[in-house]
Amino acid sequence: MRRVLPFLILLAVTTVPAPAQTVDDAGAARIAETLSRYIGRTAFEKRMLDVSADGDAYRLTFDFGSLAAMAPESAALSLDLEPFTVRVKPQADGTFAASGAIAPNGSLSFRTPATGLSPSLSSRVEWSLEQSGFTGTFDPELATFSVAQGSYRGMKLISSDDNQRADITTGSGIFEMTAGKSSKGGVDYESLQTMVDLAETVTMRALPDGPQMSFSVTSPNVTVVSDATGFRVWPLLDIAAFAVAHADEQAVAVDQAELKRLILAALPFWDTVSVGYDVSDLTVETSVGRFGIAGFELKMAVDGIRDDGSLDYGFGVTGLSLPSGLAPAWSTPLLPTDVSLNFGVRNLNAEEPLRLFVDAFQLDRKPPIPDAVGQDILAEFLGDPPTFVMEQSVIRNGEIEITMSGEMPFPLGKPTLSATIEMAGFETAAAALQAAAAVAPGAQQVFPFVLAARGLGRTLEDGRLRWIVELNGDGSVVVNGARLKGPDPI
Repeated sequence: MRRVLPFLILLAVTTVPAPAQTVDDAGAARIAETLSRYIGRTAFEKRMLDVSADGDAYRLTFDFGSLAAMAPESAALSLDLEPFTVRVKPQADGTFAASGAIAPNGSLSFRTPATGLSPSLSSRVEWSLEQSGFTGTFDPELATFSVAQGSYRGMKLISSDDNQRADITTGSGIFEMTAGKSSKGGVDYESLQTMVDLAETVTMRALPDGPQMSFSVTSPNVTVVSDATGFRVWPLLDIAAFAVAHADEQAVAVDQAELKRLILAALPFWDTVSVGYDVSDLTVETSVGRFGIAGFELKMAVDGIRDDGSLDYGFGVTGLSLPSGLAPAWSTPLLPTDVSLNFGVRNLNAEEPLRLFVDAFQLDRKPPIPDAVGQDILAEFLGDPPTFVMEQSVIRNGEIEITMSGEMPFPLGKPTLSATIEMAGFETAAAALQAAAAVAPGAQQVFPFVLAARGLGRTLEDGRLRWIVELNGDGSVVVNGARLKGPDPI
């Protein structure tokens, strides 16, 4: 669903007819001429894209039949796609009312060449959407849809190669998005996608001549939320137009000053971009039994290219259950059922190194970047290095809960680290390990370290234990003020 919207963003570059203009062949020709600036004339010459007048709207028809012929013969590429049409009707305010299928059904077969690490592989992907469709209002000023929504009744995808096969099906799915001008320039957008009854079965061989193994994944509901602020759509489209107009390296070399200008004008590309996945009641059937997760979350966010950017990654599961008998009974109180891990990078200075790279790059010079400039870029990065952080993260099983946070500056020499660890239910965990030590040699080996951790911990008012851990640049390790390891020898 989401993949079709960047494809349809090409409509942004059309010459918008005046509100009173009649839809006709001349208007279709103007649209085709403008589109060719961004996707090339080959698409029209080989009839992969055609624009025609269709009553009170323009019809864009995509036919990919000749696309496979453009691939190198060694790829053994075969592409079979149904023709795909989008209908766009000019409106009085200069926007377009758009409608069509979400994506064409089809298949793709290809062969990857052999390398020193892997043999040549034949691969095939087939997909189909049942009763798919979307409608929306495309705003050329934004270069995207100001509003759009779509749905399908079902989806099937089969991906296979010489070693494995994946069969994926879903029930119905929907998407919706909105976009508008950003207060800082560019476009802000939000999108929501949901699908029901996800089912995936994977069959594979760990070794070429080994036995087949398989596992299956199911979930009744999958949700994807994404958003962006300050996305520089038009400047990025200008870079795409430059790439189309300069099809070979020599042409780029002649006009590389303009390319540099366009890249710098597009900075920071976007202000923020984020995406989050939420999967409920996930089950994984394997040869050793069923794994269950009541809730699964994955979150990612990244700032644009700037001198104080950040990157965040979060992973979480709730209600984790393992197959019966997979773990010893004594470990049940200690195995986590809920996990939330959150990592990030702060003070990510990407703008100045990029500007140095763009300014120094010369395609008609060997090497394009002199070694001295490369050293300047590295020095700029190391002069103001980023910091790796662990935001509040939690591991939990019943009344046992461990929380963690900390940070580690980019290591310029020996690494340094500061972290805070707190634990509730320590006595419960210690009692479980002590009981297990009578029957499990592994637990016997761990139990002395548990006792040592209790002695180093600081008891808080609510009964939790806290450990503040410091790894210093001289190699020393300190926990709650107590030095566990002295400095490394010089």
